[in-house]
Amino acid sequence: MDISSLRREISYYFVDNSQPALLTYSLPLALALKSEEITPTPNVTLEKCFEQLFKGKRVGDIGCRTGLFLKFARSFGAEVYGTTGRGLEEAKKEHGAKHIFNAEASDAARHLRPLNLDLLFSVNLFNTGRLQKPSEPPFDAPKLLNKILDAASPQTKFFLAPATEPTGSSLREAHVTSNPRIHELKHYHAIIDNQPNLKPLQGKLYSFRVR
Repeated sequence: MDISSLRREISYYFVDNSQPALLTYSLPLALALKSEEITPTPNVTLEKCFEQLFKGKRVGDIGCRTGLFLKFARSFGAEVYGTTGRGLEEAKKEHGAKHIFNAEASDAARHLRPLNLDLLFSVNLFNTGRLQKPSEPPFDAPKLLNKILDAASPQTKFFLAPATEPTGSSLREAHVTSNPRIHELKHYHAIIDNQPNLKPLQGKLYSFRVR
């Protein structure tokens, strides 16, 4: 099953289980399952796949907002941690202050690296549709990439979905493939079409470890 088909299956699962707010994560979840070679079959449900992916793992999310994805991972047996500059209090209320850190993506490493995470997700940080504050310097995608790589320990499997919306990504494939810190790299293509008024995007997705 390719990434796009797997993403559709996960999207249907979220809708059928009244979890539409998690649709943004259908793409990174498809990436994680595909990278780990965990595939639903007539005898293996998506729920079993999620359990296989998360159970007993330390899972981090850079930019977790209110922590919905972390709540989902926790429901399948993960120990979860996240950083966010938005939705902080709601995320802390759900997961506890020891698991949620008030930090922008560029400062996530200070909190997450000491945790020796097994799985680390970065979703939509490089979406070109994100608004930049007038006081912020020009967006430097390679620089931010290196900062979030610092959050991974040597054993961490990193799942990077630079943009999950058809507005596109400021992170170029060469930024990832030529980065000497990245190894065990797998990259995938997926059709991103969740906004019907925009043309579908051929999205790039990556899984890797960090030196």
